[in-house]
Amino acid sequence: MNDYGRPAGVRGAPLRVQLLLLVAGVVAGWALTGEKSTGLPVGIRMDYLVRPLTSNPIIDMVLAFGALLLVAALLVEVLTTPELDRRWYPLLLVALAIGGYLGHAGRIIAAGGVWLNMGALFVAVIELPTILFVTFVLVRRTWLLIRDPESVADRHPARVPMRAQAHLLACGAVAAWWLVGDLSVTPEPGIDLDYLVHPLPYVSMSPAIDVLFGSVALALAAATLLVTAITPDRGRWLAQFFGAFLLGGLLGGFGRVLTAGGTGIDIGAAVVLLAGPPLLVAGAVALGWRTTRLRRAETELLGV
Repeated sequence: MNDYGRPAGVRGAPLRVQLLLLVAGVVAGWALTGEKSTGLPVGIRMDYLVRPLTSNPIIDMVLAFGALLLVAALLVEVLTTPELDRRWYPLLLVALAIGGYLGHAGRIIAAGGVWLNMGALFVAVIELPTILFVTFVLVRRTWLLIRDPESVADRHPARVPMRAQAHLLACGAVAAWWLVGDLSVTPEPGIDLDYLVHPLPYVSMSPAIDVLFGSVALALAAATLLVTAITPDRGRWLAQFFGAFLLGGLLGGFGRVLTAGGTGIDIGAAVVLLAGPPLLVAGAVALGWRTTRLRRAETELLGV
């Protein structure tokens, strides 16, 4: 039971908010991605794997604005509803990320082109099974929290700071990899790109999988930072955790620079190779030193 005399895991509010965030994410992802159809000369018929309901940019703008307003209203409700304690934050934000990805993937599947839509096939064969697995994990965690709230540990990230920072570091790297995007130059016909470090094969096949992993990573990191920010006695860890997230972001951004294709000498990759490792090591040492100081301060405070 919570302080209001009601079960902490009631079905009503959490599931309703989770479903609405999922729907708002789908609409926002669809509208913000925009039209992905290939531009064709006049007189050539465009082929569709799935025909879209609409592709009007004005309608897309209205849908995006309405979806973002709904997301903002729902997040305010999350912060003010007693049933939605901090254990729900990752589940709700991941639901929003899944919805955004589904809207983005829908745009790719509904894109028009000539003959075969390889992007749509990649989404259907590779990415949809991946998102189904992520959705299965989300549904399972949601059901466990609803069925037996006391069995789900309400552990604050600051109680396990090293694990929380490693989690934020990884989330920052994946989110930055998605947000920075592929930095390869557009080659002339018949010219092959040179790579200092070859990216993983899926990067050249479809960027939508970056949207999936990047948005989920961003949602998980946002949940951790939000929980830390709204807990008064743990607020001192907020800057520390945010620093770990930024360090991960640098790592992901450096990875994009190193895996970018180009022609000739890659000046950006050379700069990253020279300045990147010292900067990352310095950031890691600073995080470790401050973590030690914060834990020592908390130990002394509890001992008083």
